[in-house]
Parts: sequence; C-alpha cells; structure tokens
Amino acid sequence: MLLDDVTITIDIEEVKVVVEDLPETKLVIDESPDVIVLATGGLGIQGPLGPEGPQGIQGVEGPIGPQGIEGPLGPIGPQGIQGPQGTPGTAVGSAHYEWKTNTEETNPASGFIKANNPNATLYTEIYASVHTKEGSLVRFDQCEVGSSFWIYELGQFETWNRYEVTADVIINDNEWFTVPCVYVESGSLPFTPGGNTQVEVQTPVKGDPGPTGPEGPIGPQGPQGVQGNPGPTGPQGDIGPAGAGIDYENAWVAGTSYLKGNVVIYNGIEYMAVNPSAGQTPPAAATLTRLPTTVLAPPIAIGTSFPALPVDGQEFILTDSLIAPTYSWRFRYTASITDAYKWIFIGGAPSIQRVDATGTAPGVSYAALGGAGGPGPSITVPNSGIYWIDRTSYWVITSGATAPILFHSFDIGATAAVDADASMNNGEGAIPSRLLQKTLVAGTVLTSKYKNSANAYNVSLRTISLLPVRVS
Repeated sequence: MLLDDVTITIDIEEVKVVVEDLPETKLVIDESPDVIVLATGGLGIQGPLGPEGPQGIQGVEGPIGPQGIEGPLGPIGPQGIQGPQGTPGTAVGSAHYEWKTNTEETNPASGFIKANNPNATLYTEIYASVHTKEGSLVRFDQCEVGSSFWIYELGQFETWNRYEVTADVIINDNEWFTVPCVYVESGSLPFTPGGNTQVEVQTPVKGDPGPTGPEGPIGPQGPQGVQGNPGPTGPQGDIGPAGAGIDYENAWVAGTSYLKGNVVIYNGIEYMAVNPSAGQTPPAAATLTRLPTTVLAPPIAIGTSFPALPVDGQEFILTDSLIAPTYSWRFRYTASITDAYKWIFIGGAPSIQRVDATGTAPGVSYAALGGAGGPGPSITVPNSGIYWIDRTSYWVITSGATAPILFHSFDIGATAAVDADASMNNGEGAIPSRLLQKTLVAGTVLTSKYKNSANAYNVSLRTISLLPVRVS
C-alpha cells in the first residue's frame, strides 16, 4: 500500500504511534490539540545551509601537557666587568709557651713567656723566649708598631687577650724578646694566666718581598751641547826642580825632622811636607786645601797580622795564610772607638770548619760524637774581638720512637758547652743555622759538642763558622 498523498488521522489519546522502515520518505508530524497528522512523500531537494548559530559556552580548561624537550645551550655571554680588589689578608704564626708569673725584665728561659705586671690588662711589656716549648724559632721581631698579637690559654678558644705593639721589638742577646705593648680587648673569657699555664701566642707573619720588577728602558740620549771657543795658548813655564818621592811616615811626631815629600797624619788629616822642617806643627785644616785621597792614600795591604801603627780610616785585609788562605777579611781602622776592637769588619766570607764523616750522638749530656766520625769540627779565634758564630749538622735516627730535642753547641776553650749557645731541632734532619754573637779572646778554640734528649742518632755534615764584627 502506497502512502503517497495519503493522510492518516488518528485519535492519539492514550495511543503511541511508531512508523519504521520508510525508505526515501520523510515523515512530517503536524500537531493539533487532539490529533497527529502524518504525511510522507518523496525526499525533496536539500535546502540551503542555515545561518551559523551563536558560539557555545567555553568548555573547562584541559590539563597541562607534558614538558617539551630541552632546547640546545645558547652561546656564552660576554665576560662581566672585574670586581673591586679585596682588602689584603694577614698571615698569622702560632707559638706554644709556658707562662711565668715573674714580672722582672729578665730572660724568661727557653720555651717561657712572662709580662711586667700581674694584671693581664695592664701589661706594657712582654718578655718571650726566641724558642717555643718545642724548640722552634719565634719571630716577634717581625711585629711592626701598631700590629696586634693574641695570647690564648692553650686549647681554650674563647680565653684570649689581644695586645697592640707600641714600639720596636728588642732582641736581647739573641735569646729573648722585649715586646712593648698595650692591652686592647679580651675574648668571652679573659686571659688571666697563672704560673705554668700553657699558652699559645699568635703573631702576624711578614710575607717575603715580591720579585724585583723588570728594568726600565734606557732613556734617549740628550743632545750634545755647543762646543765652546778654544782659549788662547798660555806661555810655557820654567822647568821646575826635580821632585822628591812621597814617603809615608804615619802619625806626626813632635820634634821629628821631616824631609820634602814626607807624608804624616795629624788630627785625622794627611799632610805632605813641601819643604824640610823640624818641630813644626802642621797648620790647621781650615787653612789648607786637602789633596784627594787617591793621591795620598797608600794601597790596601794584605797580611796575617795588622799594621803596628794604624791610622784612622786605614784599611787592611787580614788572612790566615798568604799561600793557601782559608779566609780573607777586609777591615777599616776607626780611631774613635773607645775599646780595643777598633778594626771594623767591612767585607769577606765566614771562616768555616767542616767534618762530613758520620758519628754517633752521645745522649743526654754534651760530648763529642762517638764512632768513626770522631770529634769536631773546631775553629780557633784569630784575633780578640766580637764575632758571629754559627753551627749546623744533620741527624738521622737509628732507634727509638720518642720525639726528642737535638742540640749542637760548642765548648769555648775550657768552658763546657751549654744549651744557651746551641742550635736545636725537635726531630731528625738538619739542625738549622742559628747566629750567635760572642766576645772572644785570640787563640780560643771553639769545639763542637752534641747531645740528644732521647733515641739514638747518627750525625754528619757538621760545620762551625766565625765571622768578625770588629776586632783588635
């Protein structure tokens, strides 16, 4: 049955209508109050596209997606400008001492320190050994005026006082320092030492000087001056009489006859006689024109003993031998010195005696070395005077494990060696150089002696040396 052009009217009260399987048809439903009108026909031509409807409400934002792959590293940016220079730092040295309550200005003894007041805030001078408790060398003399040093109770970080150096540090007999100072501040627990308190002193350490800068270029040569006009030639003088040779007579002696050409010393001035004379005192220096030293000064002599009648300013080279010398020292005679040591040393190397052979250390008392190395070295004082003395040696442990102190001292003639004259070290290796100044008598023999506080040692490469300051 065809439904074309057919209209079906159905009472829809409590009726449900279902239309299915109508190919190529379009069902049209027209509603009225009491009926539904169904109509079908062939599918018509599709109508035109209707206008676009309004935009719908925006949906909820979706979750963040995964991070993408890291891109390649960009190019390095330009270097920034240089920052300002920092303030200079300060190196600090540390020394272990034992405190003494004695307030006298005296040598505190090796490894000790003390002050001139029992109140730690009223110290104006501190007296410290040049050696720590372990025998190491301390350089208080490098503390400059205005610099600070700290004294701690050993192992107590908060127990300290700071002091400022108020004047130059003094070295007394190369054994102990006098340090002028003033109290500045304390830690949270002020330093108040008692007898035998173990202390640590921290001092500034002066750095080594930097290298010498390069030599600057030579400046350009200045222009040559204008040459002056030559003067007229003067008349030729008469031929003078033959002159006498110069004869050095040393110091002027009243009543002595002098010949033309004789040279004498009077009140530190050289005079040459231009005519023979007897008993004539040389004139005052203000009335003279002094000849250059190169004209009158004799050449510097060399010998194994000084001249018998030296003059002020005279120089001399003293040696132990004119055939095979071991030292050559240059001196200048200074008459104004009030003691007997008027010859001042002005140049030369030390006189050194050395023994390389190995000997065995003697133990806790000073003695010569045992074994094949034998005694020595020793050195003899050539002239009475003031000398620098030095000694070095090399120690190798052969048994024992205790940390000892090693000593290299010397007998002075019949006077036995003492610790105060010793170079020291607190373990094997080289005992360092330690200069010591002494006044010595001619002919005195200085003989090396040794001791060690523990263990057994071999000692080699031993030296002792002399260098004069001034002598007679």
